[in-house]
Amino acid sequence: MTEPTTVTMGTSPDQPVDVVTDAFSGTPLPALRLGTRRSALAVAQSTRVADAVRDLGRKVELVIVVTDGDTSDAPLTSIGGTGVFASALRRALRENEIDLAVHSLKDLP
Repeated sequence: MTEPTTVTMGTSPDQPVDVVTDAFSGTPLPALRLGTRRSALAVAQSTRVADAVRDLGRKVELVIVVTDGDTSDAPLTSIGGTGVFASALRRALRENEIDLAVHSLKDLP
């Protein structure tokens, strides 16, 4: 179950959100860790998502996740096909190294 949050808005609709806090304790929530591959396309896409989340008042930090597909010179078919790029992001999510991930559909099986 996700912890409830409280969003304190600015005084007018065009002002950004001031702070996102825990609804029970009132303490500011930590930055979301957004996982991304290190390619220029992945970082550009993830930066756009991070900026949109920041516009809602939540801090976001990009976490570069290096995949086997990024480091291997072997043909993709011999190391798992296009899914090899997403597997490291899924592992990082499962192991709580990141809170969310942005990944290009072209790299999903």
